Amino acid sequence: MPNAEWPLAASLIFGDTFHVELGKMLGMVPAHKKIDCNFSSGSMDLHVLLHPVTFEKVWINRYTANFKASSAQKQRIDRQNKFADRVSVPLSHALMLELDLMEDEPPQGSMDMHFNELKRQTELLRNEFTSK
Repeated sequence: MPNAEWPLAASLIFGDTFHVELGKMLGMVPAHKKIDCNFSSGSMDLHVLLHPVTFEKVWINRYTANFKASSAQKQRIDRQNKFADRVSVPLSHALMLELDLMEDEPPQGSMDMHFNELKRQTELLRNEFTSK
């Protein structure tokens, strides 16, 4: 987001509105909030954290082929630089959604199932938060 005010204001959209009533009681205006929730199902625990962040140091590496680089090396360098080319606006502020899915004593070979569940939860929450 281009300025710090946007993610702070966006954080107030999500979750319930307790901050509005609390602000009235305190005689102050809510500036931002952080949503921090834990969920459990059987042996799985899901931690969801939504909060505004500022990236203080942003470095996007750009690479340059040397003088005698082959065409294959130049193509590799071009592919590496595509990300830097896509990010035309410096990353400085954002509303970050963090998910952490943990399982106590997971069954042997369940890593694929675990990651698929994490991807499913991520898509559900991404859709919920981007629809507002």
